[in-house]
Amino acid sequence: MEQGDVDACSIGTMIVLPSSFTGGRRYMFNNCQDAMSICKQYGYPDLFIIITCNLSWLEFQRYTERLFELKIQSLMTDLKDGVFFGSVNAGMYTIEFQKRGLPHAHILVWLQNMGRLQTTEIMDEVISAELPDPVRFPKLYSVITKYMIHGPCGKLRHSSPCMRNGGCSKFYPKKFVDATGFDKDAHINLEFCNKSNVIKYLFKYINKGQDRVTASIRNVQTQEHGGQDVDEIKQFYDCRYLAPCEFAWRLFAFDIHHKWPSVQRLIFHLPGKQNILFTDHDKIPEIVEKNKYKDTMFTVWMRANLKFPHGNQGCKSFESIRIVDGDVYDSFKAACNALGLLSDDQEFINAIKETVELSSGFQLCQLFVTLLASNSMNKPDIKKDSQRAELIRRASLIIEDEVPMTNKLVFEALDRTFRDLMSSNVASALDIPFGGKVIVLGGDFRQVLPVIPKGTRAEIVMASINSSILWKHCKV
Repeated sequence: MEQGDVDACSIGTMIVLPSSFTGGRRYMFNNCQDAMSICKQYGYPDLFIIITCNLSWLEFQRYTERLFELKIQSLMTDLKDGVFFGSVNAGMYTIEFQKRGLPHAHILVWLQNMGRLQTTEIMDEVISAELPDPVRFPKLYSVITKYMIHGPCGKLRHSSPCMRNGGCSKFYPKKFVDATGFDKDAHINLEFCNKSNVIKYLFKYINKGQDRVTASIRNVQTQEHGGQDVDEIKQFYDCRYLAPCEFAWRLFAFDIHHKWPSVQRLIFHLPGKQNILFTDHDKIPEIVEKNKYKDTMFTVWMRANLKFPHGNQGCKSFESIRIVDGDVYDSFKAACNALGLLSDDQEFINAIKETVELSSGFQLCQLFVTLLASNSMNKPDIKKDSQRAELIRRASLIIEDEVPMTNKLVFEALDRTFRDLMSSNVASALDIPFGGKVIVLGGDFRQVLPVIPKGTRAEIVMASINSSILWKHCKV
């Protein structure tokens, strides 16, 4: 309204897939956050289980999706009831579909007894890599020998799908091991999660979203007659890969993601900065008046803290967030400074580290740019009289690797920074690329170029450093 906008169609975002849309970006991101919340409460998961739809199931031909969904629900019920591993604290699963269309589930299980799988002896009671006794367990022996043994391959069968360059791509046969052991280099696709640094990969893997395909539209008839495409620029579209089985799964409204216990997300916002919904035909003054005193989850939560005794330790108003030791500060940043959270930017450093663990690279860049643009950090830039600036001035050679992956704007920002810093010693440095510093750039243009979300090929090329105005000063 302050800028003179009256029509709602001129502001906001036109098309948004909310987190309630199954399979959308926000849906998958929120599920990943929920998984990390459960991990924070119960620790690292103990078991990673994969169940795949089997072509040999007798009921497969008629009831593929319904049969697999029933088997998943039955397995989840058994896990909750402690049939296999005893009592469990939490669990979750995500349904995915292979390129051939068959569904499979990635399952995480948190066992109630934290010390249950900490020794190889206890591990042998839960997970076994041995062939069962065919006399005592004939059905189990038949299933394992039919579906869970690799091969034959190698010299016995050169036509096996796993064969690559005369050898097995899965590195079979494996060396025989006499006893169970904990492998420090174990890959995450094991039934037992024994490494803490795989948790990020694990949660992102099972919540990564649908498969996607890049399609190119061409004039096939023109090409067959020796002509050229009508359009000089090929149009690429980022599309979802939707197999028939996934289509049926969505049609039946089966769960794509499920977890227990449930996680409640608290959506917070600054005063008067909550998101609102409106149509193109609404008038902005009417929208503001309608939502001016409308409650949000955050405001209702703060009022609940006033009403209920167990909420006494929580925030009760926006003003209470700015109160430190009885003093009311003018801004949230000032309150954080009073608490000692921003004295050395450690809180922002922790936020960035947390974003590295939980979010994508694009979201990390968004956070960092937001911190810089909002002037939230105490030391967002290099000052001319700082030790960092002096270190740059004294450096005789600067080496920057993986430059082709860097956006040219970063390249040019570094140039302006160096010119500014070096001008303190030599005034003419303002007119010299990088202030006269010698910089060695490394990288391979055949590898990953700068990532431009939803960008065309032309936009990606224009973002590369060889499209920068500084490239003419570089020597290859």
